[in-house]
Amino acid sequence: MELITSTSNPRVSYARKLARKRVRDAESAFLVEGPAGVSAALDAGLGLVDVFATDAALMPEGGGGLVVSDAVMEAISDAESPQGIVAVFRTPAEDPSRALGDLMLVLDQMRDPGNMGTLIRSAHAAGASSVLLTPGCVDPYGPKVVRSSAGALFAIDVRRNMQMREISALIKGAGASLVGAAASASADLYDTDLTKAVALVVGNEAWGFSEGTAELLDETVAIPMPGPMESLNAAVAGSLLLFEAVRQRRKPSS
Repeated sequence: MELITSTSNPRVSYARKLARKRVRDAESAFLVEGPAGVSAALDAGLGLVDVFATDAALMPEGGGGLVVSDAVMEAISDAESPQGIVAVFRTPAEDPSRALGDLMLVLDQMRDPGNMGTLIRSAHAAGASSVLLTPGCVDPYGPKVVRSSAGALFAIDVRRNMQMREISALIKGAGASLVGAAASASADLYDTDLTKAVALVVGNEAWGFSEGTAELLDETVAIPMPGPMESLNAAVAGSLLLFEAVRQRRKPSS
């Protein structure tokens, strides 16, 4: 198999352009890096467009990809230390008719890709059915989000660009409540009933909820912090909410 050493190769050039959101949106395609990520995307049934690897042994079954030099891999990859394989996949179509479950996560104008990827991973681990994103959120199919979600992005229902009023109507129409986290809230997370159908809302890392969101919430809770800190990282706070819901829903051992 020929070794590709030039970034001017048309397929390489196309893959590199997918680092930009407007190209991902226009092409309905995105990049997945590393053997574990590529395997997770294939297992989820995402449409494979192209593959680039520094070793033919890393290619998924069926081949058809390009073996590239380390320099070309570094040009395609967003990671500081590329893992030897990057694949182009079709962005999965969103299904607005898909039924919601009894545990959901709402991210309101979350801008940090690491936080979003971590929370998608936590939501999937907690058994949440969906992650709903408001306008202003970072693109979930950006390389950093994809990487930090550790494959969870391909296994959970992610819906983008939903206005909070639309989310509120959808959640409440499904018989669930909206519970948001805010350091200034008077209600204690651990005194709040999360055993019923609920969507947990986490706001922006810097300013919290967007305008109008607070009035749509059924309840706002604070995470107890005995230490001298004013707030928690958004990914930590959201994960604590999710797993408090998991803890409350555990059946007592017999």
